[in-house]
Amino acid sequence: MSNRFKEYLDASELMECIGTAVSVENFMKYIHKFLDLDILLLDIELPGISGIQAIPKIKARLPTVTIVMVTSFSDDETIFQAIRSGAMGYILKDCTQSEFQRMLIAIPSGGSPISPSIARKIINYFSPPKTSFFGSSNHEALTKKEKLVIHNLVKGLTYQEIGDQMGISINSVRHHVKNIYKKLHVQSRNKLVEKFKQLIEGV
Repeated sequence: MSNRFKEYLDASELMECIGTAVSVENFMKYIHKFLDLDILLLDIELPGISGIQAIPKIKARLPTVTIVMVTSFSDDETIFQAIRSGAMGYILKDCTQSEFQRMLIAIPSGGSPISPSIARKIINYFSPPKTSFFGSSNHEALTKKEKLVIHNLVKGLTYQEIGDQMGISINSVRHHVKNIYKKLHVQSRNKLVEKFKQLIEGV
């Protein structure tokens, strides 16, 4: 966590920063000192283990901690990967002090701190889309599982890896891919990836 955000916390009467670490490895070394930690602010680009890779490792040791990503990454793939890994918030580093404090203060009452531009991306993802990629009068709408399969295909995962990650058989993955190709009028992974990236660039 940068000094700027530590200063934001120190300036608040409702929050307190009880420690910082330069890397995931450094934090894990002293994690026994933070068993009562309520909120963990986690960057994505770190030396060694990345913030996203660290989420399940940290949750295994601190199951009740609320992990909030504080990062400059705003691409869809990174956002959803962090959320799927267990992050409960996603704050961009360009937020102001008041925005930062307001979002964190809402956590104890059940809030999920998410920067407005990130929230818009998430809403756009699950809302009835304007583009034909997620369904229109010309294309049948995709299911949530089919969207997840697409994200994993774009990341370059094999059918077996996708099945393992989603907890389904490789035949189920093939079935989803077949339906995706049919709905989106594409015949190959390359065409699918090209169409997906065109959509993301327009978000």
